[in-house]
Amino acid sequence: MDLGDAGAMDFGDNDNPTQPMVAFFGTGDWLYRNYHPFSHPCDPEGNFLPLGTPPPPLTDKTPDDWTPYKSQVEFEFADYLFTKNQTTTHSINHLLNMWAASLIQAGSKATLFSDHRHIYKTINNTPLGDVKWQLFTVKYTGEIPEEGAVPWMADSHEVWFCDPHEVVHNMLANPDFAAEMDLQPYHEFMTENDKRQWKDFMSGDWAYNQADMISEDTDTHGSTFVPVILGSDKTTVSNLKLGMMMPEVAHFGDGHYCHVIYGLGPYIADYEEQVLLACIVQRWCAKDRCLSHRKTLNEINLPCSRLHIDALIEEWIIQGSFSCMDVVCAFRAFLEFCYLVCHNILTEKSLEEIQDTLTCFHRYHKIFKTTGTIPTFSLPRQHSMTHYIHCIRLFDAPNGLCSSITESKHIKAVKEPWRRSSQYNTLGQMLLTNQCLDKLGASCVDFCTHGMLSGTCLSSVLAALDVIADSEDIDAPTSVLTHTILALANELAIPHLVDLVWDFLIEQMYPGMILAAIPKSIMDYHCYEGRIQIFNFAVSMFFAPSDLSGIGGMKCEHICVSPNWRNGHACKDCMFVITDPNAHGMQGMDIAQTGLWMVEPSSIDNHAHFVVIHVKSIFRSAHLIPVYGTELLPAVIKSHHILNIFTLFYVNKYADHHAFEIAS
Repeated sequence: MDLGDAGAMDFGDNDNPTQPMVAFFGTGDWLYRNYHPFSHPCDPEGNFLPLGTPPPPLTDKTPDDWTPYKSQVEFEFADYLFTKNQTTTHSINHLLNMWAASLIQAGSKATLFSDHRHIYKTINNTPLGDVKWQLFTVKYTGEIPEEGAVPWMADSHEVWFCDPHEVVHNMLANPDFAAEMDLQPYHEFMTENDKRQWKDFMSGDWAYNQADMISEDTDTHGSTFVPVILGSDKTTVSNLKLGMMMPEVAHFGDGHYCHVIYGLGPYIADYEEQVLLACIVQRWCAKDRCLSHRKTLNEINLPCSRLHIDALIEEWIIQGSFSCMDVVCAFRAFLEFCYLVCHNILTEKSLEEIQDTLTCFHRYHKIFKTTGTIPTFSLPRQHSMTHYIHCIRLFDAPNGLCSSITESKHIKAVKEPWRRSSQYNTLGQMLLTNQCLDKLGASCVDFCTHGMLSGTCLSSVLAALDVIADSEDIDAPTSVLTHTILALANELAIPHLVDLVWDFLIEQMYPGMILAAIPKSIMDYHCYEGRIQIFNFAVSMFFAPSDLSGIGGMKCEHICVSPNWRNGHACKDCMFVITDPNAHGMQGMDIAQTGLWMVEPSSIDNHAHFVVIHVKSIFRSAHLIPVYGTELLPAVIKSHHILNIFTLFYVNKYADHHAFEIAS
């Protein structure tokens, strides 16, 4: 049965078990999904259960069972020293000695830990997250020449690894991931126009097609497809091979058991690693079934090295006989391609835009070759741009699936543990560090799942002692200036500030109402001239998953308006202000501080235009680029003068991925 090309479906087909299950997704019923139908829960013995059967309850655990720790204080102390602060053994012992001395002076005989060894032993006794390290050795078995032999030919080399099969089982059973996993492949559509979009991995065609093949096999029918995305460690293939052919029962974080079939999905690797894994020679495309010749991979591609760019600049200066606009258009198309493919959600329109920018780049980049700056564009990395649209349809939006993931894990698993070691015979120390981090992480998830880490260790102790702690608003401002409106109007040289505040208050009380419809009793009321509080910064939080952000893709920015920034010049950040929430992009926003979108300072009768706005209309910070002239700026002009002396600016949509999305 081929359901891979299923499009918009009738919601009445949900009773047919052979048809995709259709369901609205998210808020407002703006999206719906066609879920692949063949995935059923089972019991621990592998017997299939009826659809809708609730999962068994989590393992019973008393609220005071902090095993292997004695209390929440012990766990949080160990987690802080080992994970967050990465405290050295000497510092741990010094801190414990001071703490023990203070407890003894207070009349207590109990201490948390005796020394760093006690802490490490307690962490190692954690019964969770225990995937043992395994070892094998490799040695060169070829002929060793009598002359010119290098030492590695005669040495044995240790390779330590964790069984990927056990690692995957632990990940599937992690309650922290229960709400983050899609257990069924699906196709996602916009309700308004039935246009498809791609976001998460299971929304791609590859996962859907794999589920089709699983459902057609009587030995695997009803199994859940579990794709494994690798970054390195080729031994994973052999360790998972059995589970790729015959289903096995796995426990999931939501409590359900399911038959699972593993599949190796996309591999995250730089080009050099792709060459090794694909068993090809350098300068060929590593993509399967790509027949492009290495000498003509992509004649119209862009060099990416600094040496090439420097050569380009030098060539422009020497020749100066071609259109600079071709160069600008080529770079702009390349940059927009990079930003577009990093969108968190890609639609059919997005794929058209990606193809348009790629076509534009191929049209304008020829200037680099016609000028003789570069003889060929046969570069595998840039050639891969031609495969992006096909791979997006197969594997979803590439946002988050890049080599930066494996690099960040390399930092956590290798670089940081090495720095924490004695830097002599480090391998065993690094493995111990990683093992402790895994166990602390597993304990944290387990305690959170059972509601044991709500609040702080101090609040839990006070609650146990029935003591009410003094409340303190930690978000309260530490420095607030208080003015009257008249005084502030004089300080800012805005004589009509009182009227602006009054207009703002009227707009808040009667939004969208014309002036004539506002009650006369309100209009006759005296303007507010009392005291107000002034804050020199605002915190903006917004969803920006394509950029470095926090939990759930939320990013936090501080927008400052300081008359004396660090005892120097004034700092007045620019920002996007939402003026029409129903309009798209820049059409519904203004720039305040005062595509590339071009803006200029607003004025009325040659006077600066001021308006009082609600803080909730501030979206995020904005970056403006002046429209420069042909003359050099005097040396006395500093960066903080720019917004006051220039009259025309570009809104920089390339500041980051989120700015590109909202300003395009």
